[in-house]
Order: sequence, then C-alpha cells, then structure tokens
Amino acid sequence: MGTAIIRLSEQREKALVKKVDALIQYGAYERAIRCCEEFIEANPKSLSAHFVKHEVHIAMGKYEDSLQDAHDLLRNREYEREGLFLKLLSLIALLERPRPRLIRPRSGQRQKHCTQQFEEIAQKALTHYKGDTQIAYMIAEGYQLMGMQHEAAELLEEHLKTRPWDVHCLYQLGLIYQGSGEYEKAVRCYDRGLKSIEEYSESFKENFSRLISDSRHEVLEKLGINQIKGM
Repeated sequence: MGTAIIRLSEQREKALVKKVDALIQYGAYERAIRCCEEFIEANPKSLSAHFVKHEVHIAMGKYEDSLQDAHDLLRNREYEREGLFLKLLSLIALLERPRPRLIRPRSGQRQKHCTQQFEEIAQKALTHYKGDTQIAYMIAEGYQLMGMQHEAAELLEEHLKTRPWDVHCLYQLGLIYQGSGEYEKAVRCYDRGLKSIEEYSESFKENFSRLISDSRHEVLEKLGINQIKGM
C-alpha cells in the first residue's frame, strides 16, 4: 500500500513538472507559479513542487520571491538542508544580478544586507552539512561573487580533506587558482580532477574530462609563456 502511494505521488509530481515546463515554453510564468502553489497547497510536503516554484521565480528574475520559497521550505525541519540550499541559490542570484549605474544608498544597503545574509546562511549550512558537495560548491561560488577568492579557496581546500575525490570542487578550486595566477596549484587540482573522474559514469567522464583538460591546457600554456619571459 505504501509503495503504491509513493508511486502515485511521483506520477503527480512528474505531471506537474511536465505542465510547468510547457507553460514556461509559452511564457506563461505566472500561470506556472499558480500551478505550483495549487500543488503545494494540496501536497505541502512535495519537495519537487517547492523546487520547481523556486526555479520558475529564478527564471523570472524574481529573486526576492525565490527567497520566500526557500523560507517556506525551511518551515519543514525535514527539508532544512534543501531549504538552505535554495536560499544560497537565491542569494547568489541576488549577488550576481547587474547593479545599477548610479549606486543609490538604498541599493548599497540592500547589497550589504544580501552579503550579510549569505555569510550567515553559509556558516549555518557548513556547520550542519560539512562535506556536502552542493553546499560547499554554492558557498564557494558566492564567496567569489563577493570578491572573497581566498575564502573560497580555503573552503574548497577544507572540503577536499574529507572529499578528496570531489571532481566538481577540484575543478572549481583549479579555476580559482588559475584566475589568481597560481598556475602550478591549478595544474595540481586539474590533475587530481582527471584522476578522480575515473570513478564517475562514462557520459559524465567524457564531458567533464574535456572541460578539465581544456582548462589544464590553458594553464600549461601560461606556465610556458611565463618560463620563456623569465629566461
């Protein structure tokens, strides 16, 4: 009986995702949001519906509304990790959005509040979910947007002590070192990433190894140029 109920719930959620996707294709974003809200009202514990609603708000550029989606999910303690993850996503979108040419005091205060909020949520997520790849990756991305490259690198180095095979974070760390001109460190990250990727599926390995190899090649070229200049 329990299995049948789970299957029915999964079918309903798949139908919701399909319907929302179709509405988005036609640009009917508001209708897509209403569909999600109606589904959540009938199925308040539906994680998929909360995620879909959040995704639609992000696609619409309604980042403040997407933050509210995360707050709504956080009311259910069972989904604390997912709620924190969505909150990080929303705050990153707010940090990433284009800033007005004329910076007014209000927009500056909003940016500062957003930064403070991100740091608070990051601390909470890292305390409760240490070793979580998605959490570590998102926080490192947020730090980079705030110009905190050193903090992002430190976070990833710490994460890799417990997840040394984490190819996503190895690649992200390599990019940080590459961007800061620490090319030898970047190469080491890429080499570790190419070794670690052997444990993943063939399709993932094919696509991601090409990405890592391209970045590695760029760094090796930079190292070669620098060596020539130093001669």
